[in-house]
Amino acid sequence: MYTGADAQSAFLALRNQLGGGPGPKIISRKEWGAKSPILGGGRSYEKLSPNMKMFGAFDVPVGGVPIDLAKYYNTITVHHSGNGDNYMSIQELQEKEQNDGYADIPYHFAIDSKGNIYEGRPIDVKGSHVKGGNTGNIGIVLLSDLDTENKGLGYVNSIVESLRGNGGASTAMRQSLTDLVSHLNGKYGIQYLGGHKEKATDPRNCPGNGGMKIVEYLRNKLHMLSPKNEN
Repeated sequence: MYTGADAQSAFLALRNQLGGGPGPKIISRKEWGAKSPILGGGRSYEKLSPNMKMFGAFDVPVGGVPIDLAKYYNTITVHHSGNGDNYMSIQELQEKEQNDGYADIPYHFAIDSKGNIYEGRPIDVKGSHVKGGNTGNIGIVLLSDLDTENKGLGYVNSIVESLRGNGGASTAMRQSLTDLVSHLNGKYGIQYLGGHKEKATDPRNCPGNGGMKIVEYLRNKLHMLSPKNEN
């Protein structure tokens, strides 16, 4: 039987093995210079902890019982930044999404081609990345165009996209996605892993054919299930 420091070391080793440890390096919103969310006007920004409420840029206690995120989250959905958005920065992503009418980045995490993992929407804020399917759903976006088939584009846009080319997923991006999903799986007990197109009713081919190959590989590697489509 372990006692004292040995017991603590054994606990930390087991926690890390199960994914409950510090996990991969995640660049915080403060570190990458995130702007405050834009609230109101129909923009969704739902705090999952009912004892906190957003007032401007600040969280203010208002009473209530915090939600157990390990019981709340059961799904991870992978996206790509889309056709024409090859290797955009995290700052460009936030500006684009807020200009498109979102309160903030719709996803909880973003990964760039260098393998950097960025904090997007805080994990205790409900995502806004799958229409009608955000409950219990962590969103991860790969900052690259992973659709070599260019599905869903009109004739003119298809020509433009063929001239721009596609981004692809670098080895560093793939590894960081693997590390992040493994960590979240261990921390929250995630059951389901899927691509956006598997949860959505819209025709977008997200995360592209390249992104879906990565998702399917990770599902097998980590023994996770295809997502439930409740739309």
